[in-house]
Amino acid sequence: MSRYLPSLEVRFAATIADLKHRMAALELRTARVQSGRTLYPRYGTVDPGYTGGDPLVLVDGDAVATGPYPYLRPYAPVAGDRVVLAPAGDSYVVTGAVTDPTATGVPALTGQRGSVVGTFPGGTNSLTVTVTFPAAFPVAPSAAFVSGPLLDLAAPTFSVGNMTTTDFAFVVQRRDGANVSAGARTFYWLAVA
Repeated sequence: MSRYLPSLEVRFAATIADLKHRMAALELRTARVQSGRTLYPRYGTVDPGYTGGDPLVLVDGDAVATGPYPYLRPYAPVAGDRVVLAPAGDSYVVTGAVTDPTATGVPALTGQRGSVVGTFPGGTNSLTVTVTFPAAFPVAPSAAFVSGPLLDLAAPTFSVGNMTTTDFAFVVQRRDGANVSAGARTFYWLAVA
């Protein structure tokens, strides 16, 4: 039996060293979980009686308002605002107001993309093109362009006008004012609302 003892001692020492290493890692990971320490962002409501300075906030799940908490610029607290509090040392900082912290009423972005062919008649440096969306947007979107091979339309400029929920028009032209040769050009667009 004594011939196995050194082998057991080595394995036991290795197991103890491994446990110490794991314990140190666990202590490092849970250091902020200690009582009175902040751990994660939270939602709250600025005190209804707030008139200025760092606000008191009724943090969700608490019975009474706490603070005062500093806030980030350019946000300016308003009584009754729903706010996000981010951990900062042993306290929190108000990062700003939110409209719907649960995201249940925040609509997702919607987007559509496509292409449209515009034909330059020749003898001009600009062309007006109308894009009709495959489906109507709930609100007027914003548009961006990526052009295909535009041949002699080096460094084109795009001017968007008449943006609606169903279509928009844009003007494309040569930046240098020179005329564009006659012919069809394909323009790729992306619209997001």
